[in-house]
Amino acid sequence: MTTQTLTYDSSNTIASGIIDLWAHGSYLIAAVIFFASLIVPIGKIVVLGYLCLCLVHRDSISLKTKTRAYEVTEALGKWSMIDVFVVLTLVSLVQLGHLASIHSNPGILAFTGVVVSTMMAARSYDVRMLWDASTETTFTPCHPKKPS
Repeated sequence: MTTQTLTYDSSNTIASGIIDLWAHGSYLIAAVIFFASLIVPIGKIVVLGYLCLCLVHRDSISLKTKTRAYEVTEALGKWSMIDVFVVLTLVSLVQLGHLASIHSNPGILAFTGVVVSTMMAARSYDVRMLWDASTETTFTPCHPKKPS
């Protein structure tokens, strides 16, 4: 996001915006944006990747824990869009001609793409596959051959 005023020009990324908010004493807003814009998307990618690996490799974590991790991931995932909402709201509200203006940069499109992709990935993941993979057996029953 780029902010322009008569005396001040600034271009911020999500991380630099969080640092600026923290430096100016807006600790709660900085913490919310840090959590919703960095921790949640990265966490969703890690958890969904881990759950996909669990379909191929067995591990010692219980199925209930994996299912709970998926449910939390899907529930928190929507909060990643808060940053996109804040930028678009500011862009639409702060257009004061030459006095002040805010513009979104192309990075918001990439961030939105990642958030939407992880939301779609979480919605398309089927937790039942974890339960099915855990009940599959690797043995083949022996059937006596019938004489021909």
